[in-house]
Amino acid sequence: QYGISANFSTLHNEVLELAARAARIVNSDASSTNYKIQTAFEPGYPIWYLLGYEYAGVGANGEALYLNAEGKETDTVVDNDKTFIGSTTPTYTYGLNINLAWKGFDFVMNGYGQGGNTIVPVTHRTGVKNNFKYYLENSWTESNKGAKLPAPSKVLAADNAFWSSTGNAFKGDYFRIQTLQLGYTLPSNLTKKAAISNLRFYVSLDDFFTFTNYPGLDPATASTNSTTGAGLDWGSYPTMQKVILGVNLTF
Repeated sequence: QYGISANFSTLHNEVLELAARAARIVNSDASSTNYKIQTAFEPGYPIWYLLGYEYAGVGANGEALYLNAEGKETDTVVDNDKTFIGSTTPTYTYGLNINLAWKGFDFVMNGYGQGGNTIVPVTHRTGVKNNFKYYLENSWTESNKGAKLPAPSKVLAADNAFWSSTGNAFKGDYFRIQTLQLGYTLPSNLTKKAAISNLRFYVSLDDFFTFTNYPGLDPATASTNSTTGAGLDWGSYPTMQKVILGVNLTF
């Protein structure tokens, strides 16, 4: 026996008008870190989009370059140069379910994912897979002048514009296998001798595999629960990976 099902949905969200015809409402949820990144609520854009700087690459001496409001490259930007750098709300979500059964064996795979949103890390933590390691591996040095990120020494200041630019913004797309389970049910002609109507053993990997290019801990838990601070990764504790061994016993 087998069963396969899938779902896919899209979302288009856009602010149409503000009270009193205001041009823009801005929130600074990351201000406690001295980051200049903000979220904004503005007609013509998705709700609480990311308002930051457009990163243009690395200069001759390893400095970060940006595009200003006039579209010109510069190593110095001001608030007026901030622009839309990504939606904090996913534009699509999807899921996949597979169920298989054969001669007492059963297999279940459930997965889900989303995409179209952008995440900006506002804290950097050490570890095997994290933003800090990503920056060091891709930073400009005298021996790696073709790197896509500026020299660490040029962006050390906590309020440097780079950390609030597209150079520090990542796609939040991911697909997670929520359940991967294999089970075996003993034949009833064996279990009935022990007055057992059903005996099943199984092993399950829950939230064990996540496919994403996001260099942070977990794209699913990255955004804050605050509506105005969506899209900002504060290093929230990631979803636990679980290995489960189980027995289903029915008399």
